[in-house]
Amino acid sequence: MADDQLIQLIEKYLAGKATEDEKLQVEAWYEQQANENKHFYNNDAEQIRLAAERSLKAIREKLNEQETPIITMRPRRLSVIIAAAASILIFISVGAYFLLQHNQAPHQVAKNIVPKNDILPGGNKAYLILSNGQRVSLTGAANGTITRHAGITVTKTADGQIVYQADSAVAGAKGAAVAYNTVETPKGGQYQVVLSDGSHVWLNAASSLRYPAQFAANERRVELTGEAYFEVAKDKTRPFRVASNNQIVEVLGTHFNINSYADEPTTLTTLLEGSVKINSNTILKPGEQASLVKNGNVNVKAVDTDEAVAWKNGIFQFDNTGLEAVMRQLARWYDVEIQYDGKVPNRTFTGKIHKDINASDALSILKFTKVNFKIDGKKIIVTQ
Repeated sequence: MADDQLIQLIEKYLAGKATEDEKLQVEAWYEQQANENKHFYNNDAEQIRLAAERSLKAIREKLNEQETPIITMRPRRLSVIIAAAASILIFISVGAYFLLQHNQAPHQVAKNIVPKNDILPGGNKAYLILSNGQRVSLTGAANGTITRHAGITVTKTADGQIVYQADSAVAGAKGAAVAYNTVETPKGGQYQVVLSDGSHVWLNAASSLRYPAQFAANERRVELTGEAYFEVAKDKTRPFRVASNNQIVEVLGTHFNINSYADEPTTLTTLLEGSVKINSNTILKPGEQASLVKNGNVNVKAVDTDEAVAWKNGIFQFDNTGLEAVMRQLARWYDVEIQYDGKVPNRTFTGKIHKDINASDALSILKFTKVNFKIDGKKIIVTQ
């Protein structure tokens, strides 16, 4: 069935004007889609209803219709069909709404793309650069002690993180030389660090954190490029400061995320718990996000904090996110170059994709917006 015929048929179905034969066609079409792409739909009836409402509302807005349709719950199978039909319309009209359940194997994803070679997802990959210049691959390093220096023991744990432990006899000792270490993740890598004060830091792909192996007696200062999520240990006598891309975030003990990639238009600081101060004059409350633009202005707004830290939990999460922003995230995780063949398609995406699937599977989901992708070695080519 051609796309335009399918759209007309679904529109009649949603409007309640479809004949019994047409209803059967829609239901048969959906059953086929559901069997091939079960990961797009959540089995929870309430989520199905909400997805249908969102999709229908978007369609109405696209058509400049003022009346918001009311969805009444029907038997579960029919509700799923309505949600699926509405989703197909929104895929074609205004963007993508998708849900990928983690318990589905990658081969169950729609096989729209059959690349000559696929690209595996990223994982725990990082390098530790010691103060003496030694560069240690944490990906291949054995578990246990990596190094001991100036009262600091650096250990790699079995669950894939590095932990700094300071000898209490020398921790904070006056006159001790400051030894700076750096953990950096490549594209396609992420890593977790436990600093000598007990603070936890999760580094996203293509990021780095520079920090003293042993913090000073009056402050805890680190330098970030890229993106990281922080759970800072409380210490009222030593504020924790993060320097990144023309901003300094100061905290005593809190949970927050900083996105400061050089190829992003703004630096985003999102607060989950506690309180932070940005550049000495902007204070965030939990649930707020500060956006630092290139002219130095800071804008604050309330946000869904789950979206800001979804990467840490192994998920791409989008909310009306433009295509270029989506592709920048994929480029960092899959370690690829993005090339646009012609004009960049004007598409937005809303939904979640788990990060442990191959690149072709992720692109298969995004392709429902009528954007086409081709994998060519370590390059993804985007066309309309």
